[in-house]
Amino acid sequence: MSESTKFDKRLVERNLRKGIITQKELEEHVKGLEDKATRAARVESVLESVYKDKDDQDGE
Repeated sequence: MSESTKFDKRLVERNLRKGIITQKELEEHVKGLEDKATRAARVESVLESVYKDKDDQDGE
């Protein structure tokens, strides 16, 4: 199993349960990750309801 697969966020819980990785290995891996917070972009969105007002649902 490759290093990237061992610590894949989607698989890490299973890999811990199966003993493929230890909690200590996971903690060391996380500590070694680059902090990319400064490269993040702010995203704003507007959510519109897909439902009509209650009055509209009653046919009024």
